[in-house]
Parts: sequence; C-alpha cells; structure tokens
Amino acid sequence: MVLKLRRRDKRKKYDVLREIRKSPYLGMLLARLCSLQKENGSWFDDPLITAYALRALHKSSVIFSERDEIGDVIRRGRQYLEKELESLVDKVIATRRLYSQLDTLARTFSLLVLVLSEINKKSKFDELTLTAFKKIEEEVVKYRYSLGDLEVFSQFVKCHSIKSFGEPPVELVEFLLDKLLSSEEPSVKLEILDSLYSITKDHGKLLETSWRKISARYGIQQDLSEYFNKTAVNTLRSLVESESSEIKALYYGNSLMEKLNVHLPEVWSLTLKKAENLLSRMYSENDEHFLYEFSLAAESLCLTPFRNAMVLNAENLEEIEKAIRWYEENKSKNLVLLSKKRYLLMEVALVAVILLTILLAVYIIYGFNVWFVLSVLVSLVLFIFSRISK
Repeated sequence: MVLKLRRRDKRKKYDVLREIRKSPYLGMLLARLCSLQKENGSWFDDPLITAYALRALHKSSVIFSERDEIGDVIRRGRQYLEKELESLVDKVIATRRLYSQLDTLARTFSLLVLVLSEINKKSKFDELTLTAFKKIEEEVVKYRYSLGDLEVFSQFVKCHSIKSFGEPPVELVEFLLDKLLSSEEPSVKLEILDSLYSITKDHGKLLETSWRKISARYGIQQDLSEYFNKTAVNTLRSLVESESSEIKALYYGNSLMEKLNVHLPEVWSLTLKKAENLLSRMYSENDEHFLYEFSLAAESLCLTPFRNAMVLNAENLEEIEKAIRWYEENKSKNLVLLSKKRYLLMEVALVAVILLTILLAVYIIYGFNVWFVLSVLVSLVLFIFSRISK
C-alpha cells in the first residue's frame, strides 16, 4: 500500500477590499455652490458672501483639481472681488467719517484682502489699498469697545500675517487677548486663538509683550505658547461635550487643529454631521445666511480627513470593526502590534533556533566534522535570507 501524503492547502487570505474616493459630501457642497454663482461672478451680489464661497471653493479646488468648472467659477469670483475691493478702497478714501458703517465695511474689506491674498498668492498690495486699510484700522482701534462683531478684530489681525500690512496695532492685540481671557464661549475662544496664532511667526515678540501685560492682569503665570496649546485643546473638548453644531465654531476649531497639529476625531465627526444637516436642506433654503454656513461647512470638511472617503466591502466591515474595538481596548496596555514584517522575522528566528538546537544535539551525539557543521550553517543562513527577502 502506497501512503500518499497530501499537503494541506493553506487557508486563502483575502485583502480588505477598499477604495479611496473624494468625499461625496464635499463634492455635493461644491456643486451646489457653483450652481448658485451669478453671471457677474458673485453670490447674491454680496461681496462678503462671495468671499466666503470663493474661499471654500479655492481650498476645495486642491482636492478636486480635475474639475475644470471649479477653476472657471473661482476665476469669475476673483474678478468680481477685485472690482469690489477697488470700489471699497475709493469709497473709504473719499469718506470722511466711517463710524456709521464701520462694522460691515471693516469686516468686508478685511475678508476681501485675506481671500484675494490667498487665491492670488500675493503678499503685496498697492498703496491705495494699504492707505484705505490703515484708515479703517485706525477707526476700528478707536471704537473697539463699541463695535459688536468680533470677526472684525480677528480678521484685521489676520491681515497682518500678510507682509505688506506690517505690524498689528498693540491695542488690537491686547483687546483680543483680553477677550480671550474673559470669555467663556468656545466659539469666541477658538476664533481669537486662530487669529492670534496666525501672527505668531511674524509678530511673536509683539504678541509675547502684550501677553505678559494682559496675563498679569488676570494673574496667569503660564507663558503664551503653553496657554495657547492648553486652552485650544480644552476648548475643543468642551465644544465636543456640548455637541455644538454651530458651523462657525467648528470651522475655527478645525482650522486651529490643523495649525497646532492636534487631532480630535470627535470634532471631525461633528463637522460631518453639520455638513449632512446642511445638505439635507440645500434645495429648500437659499438665502445669504444659509450660503454662509454652506461655505463654512465645505471649507471645514477640507480641513478634516472626511475630505476623502474610504469605501469598504460590506463583508470586510465586521472584521475591521472587531479589529478596531480590540485595538481600542488594548492600546492602553502598552501592547506592541505585530505587523506582517515582525511576524515573519519571529518565524525565521524561531526556525533558526530550532535548527541550531537540532544541529548541536546531533554534533554532540555523533561528532560530525567541522566542514559538515559549516555547510549546514551556510544553508541555514541562506534559508534565513531567503525568508526575509520574501
């Protein structure tokens, strides 16, 4: 009788079926934004709303670079904003008193400067624009305690991250620091932190000097960077705990996380939920405020990992969820995850130890000559290298 030994087939291993796709939510947000642009390049003939929409499209265009229609929409919108900025410059220079319209004028002017600087990638503006900017800024500093829109101050400070606008006024920086320390609203704190962080690179000394003065008033001993980082993380966590769906707070939160290299998935999830909510209403609401939120939602998604979507096969999903749950339960135990490479090296080392043990035992018992031992060792080394190369 011939006994046949059949090698058992190894269990087939299937790779996880997965595809990375650009976020369908972001694609829908952009498509809706593009469809609402008017022939003159604006949205609702409003330069402020147009600036928000254009900024969102510009940031999204990096992800959807193959869509030529987005480039055309951005080009028309940029031309509209450039004309509006020229008009605002002439208006500011010609107007003697700006106080009656200072809130709207300052917010629009500063946002147009920031958006055009980002889109055109330029750090220099003409003398007339700089003159108009300084005139508005002097009025903002003068009436800072009577103006109600915090975004005016935060945007004006951000403008000083553009080199041609020079150093920000000390009074404006101290005003924002005072607001930061006195406010309990997460959205206010995040907006101020995002604004001040944008000038730390170019105007760090001014910021440090102002911080020492204002922090002493509140009895705070921490240095600026330590306070910024700690406050940012704590504020983001409080945003998650309150489950705030205010898109403005989520936008500044995501922007700040990117700058500080902080990762809070809960904030990303809140952003996604807000985008879903806005998408469900995108054909029933088309006013200026909705478009403002819509633009911030698109821009916020660009700052999260949800700008890309992973499409998984349903058969793999249960196993992936089990693996994630196991990892979350065990990551606090200082376990080292065994990768495929580590497993292979362990396998090779184990086989090598076993063979060396057998060889040593045979040598002790039978006393093989040195050349035989060396030939076996060479074979063993070649075996190890062949396994590692695989």
